[in-house]
Amino acid sequence: MHITSLAAINATTLMAGTTAGLFLTTNSGTSWKSVNGDLHHLDITAITKVGTRIFIAAREGGIYASDNNGTSWIDFNDSNTKDVNGTIALIYNSITDRLMVLNSAGFFVTDAASTVIVGTFSAALSDLPSATTIYSISNSTNQWYLATDKGMFISATSAINW
Repeated sequence: MHITSLAAINATTLMAGTTAGLFLTTNSGTSWKSVNGDLHHLDITAITKVGTRIFIAAREGGIYASDNNGTSWIDFNDSNTKDVNGTIALIYNSITDRLMVLNSAGFFVTDAASTVIVGTFSAALSDLPSATTIYSISNSTNQWYLATDKGMFISATSAINW
């Protein structure tokens, strides 16, 4: 099994995404259990914690959310993310409550990620040069950062403008 992503839920609870599903330990890794629940796509590429909610990205299936440490999963997709191949990155900003997603169809953002049931994603590529390939995304409380094939780009978290 190949671990592709890892997130600390608390001091002893970790969630690991693999190419064969999602696993949870509540004893610092001594034992693990599968928490795939009703997930249809099991190649997990990213995990991020948003308060008590956990988001995962599945390479062939988009974004899913859990409010109970993986016992059940909410399909958190719209047409920009559902069943889109190449969902490879997630990043969350706690100040703006925005979740960013990178997939083969583009780069998208949704608001109120910690509270809404289904994400409504809009394109976040405005002002980037055409045919830009994004390699990595990050943020601080006030800025988003993109590492691309055309250099690094920065935007305020409050209004995306690269």
